Parts: sequence; C-alpha cells; structure tokens
Amino acid sequence: MDHVRLDVTDVARSAAFYAAALHLEQVVRYELDRRTILQMAPAGMPAGVELWQEDGLLPAPHPSQHLAFSVDDVPGIVAHVRALGYQIVEEPRRIGGETVAFLSDPDGHLIEINDFRGRGVAEAGRAPDSSSSSKVVE
Repeated sequence: MDHVRLDVTDVARSAAFYAAALHLEQVVRYELDRRTILQMAPAGMPAGVELWQEDGLLPAPHPSQHLAFSVDDVPGIVAHVRALGYQIVEEPRRIGGETVAFLSDPDGHLIEINDFRGRGVAEAGRAPDSSSSSKVVE
C-alpha cells in the first residue's frame, strides 16, 4: 500500500494536523490547476495519507470508515493530540491485548491509533532500540 486519499477543505490546516498530531512528514506535493495534492507518511516514506484539496470538492467523511495507524504509546498520543487542541473521539481502551483510541482530523476523518500488541504488528520491522514512544510507527 502507498497511500489513502482524504479530501480536505484546507490542505495547509490538514498538513499541520498530521504533522503535529501524528508526526507525519511530506512525501510529495503537487500544485495543479484547481487542486493541491499532498502526500504525508511516517518518516516521509509511504504508506500514508494523500491530502486532496480541490476547488468545489467538499470532504464527506463516512462515520463508519477510518484510517488506522500503529503507534507505540496510545495514551501518550491521545494526551499529545489533546494538548494540541484536536478532537479525541474515543478515549484509549483495551480490546483484547491491544490499546485503541480514535481521533478526528480537521475535516472529520476518523483516525484509529492502535498499538496492535498481540497480533505481531507492533513488533514487526521495529528495531530493538526504538525509543520513540509517541510517534506513528507504521
């Protein structure tokens, strides 16, 4: 997977959210005739999100759809996002061996953050000395 497109009303505002809240970095940016396309991902390497702002296009987030990011510290990310003034939709809770929470981006796109412990995902591809406890890891 490379990216998921998210329609946004203001690409700068959305980029600020994804950079500050989830520590995503720019992969590529295109300024076209009537639209701006900005791809962002952890460490600037896909997979990530593609923020798409186009004249006349309004975001229409679906209430049952969401993106999910693997993180090291769900409560830490929630505290960080709250301190930035962004919306927490669902506080951290345990599901089996995992901790999960939900956030909302400025256009109402639902974002799951999850440590995915117990499924092998959290540990996959991570260096043993990884000490970044409040950043997206995938």
